[in-house]
Amino acid sequence: MIDRTHALKVGRQCELLDLQRSTFYYQPKTDHSKSLVLMHKINSLHLDFPFDGRHERLQSLSHFVDLHSA
Repeated sequence: MIDRTHALKVGRQCELLDLQRSTFYYQPKTDHSKSLVLMHKINSLHLDFPFDGRHERLQSLSHFVDLHSA
């Protein structure tokens, strides 16, 4: 799509593609595996018990996470 070695400057290539230059330079941050495990656990709890409130969900997660550091 955008070629840094092309004769056209990156800014001009982005303009022609109607793309913000910041979008071209954006590099997403990687998630840590511990965060992913916790996100999957929260998701499965929500799907299994959609009517549980915050308190019940925190109790279910207490053995996965130190609640004082979260």
